[in-house]
Amino acid sequence: MMPAILNEHTKVAVGDGTYNASRMRQRIARDYHCVVIAPVHPSQKKKIMASWQHLLLLARPKIEAVFDYLKEHMSMVSSFPRSVNGYFLHYVRILLGYQIQALGQEV
Repeated sequence: MMPAILNEHTKVAVGDGTYNASRMRQRIARDYHCVVIAPVHPSQKKKIMASWQHLLLLARPKIEAVFDYLKEHMSMVSSFPRSVNGYFLHYVRILLGYQIQALGQEV
């Protein structure tokens, strides 16, 4: 999926182990001049990484957890809308409903 969502403005992409394949990394580097950061497969030798790369890899599970919560608990399933405006309206409706629900719990 990464080749479909990257563009010339993307400098760093964080992915899962699938994007650690050398062919995928080489293609993305060649086409988009982008660096892919992905965890090393357990069977691979250890690799050296910078501290900022390690921080990005540590943040990835937190971001995935938020997406999981939004999709599974907030009904932000991406297959409902049929247009860009539909996506926008769907997400605004869900987030507004969440805010109203959170306000009701505080009162």
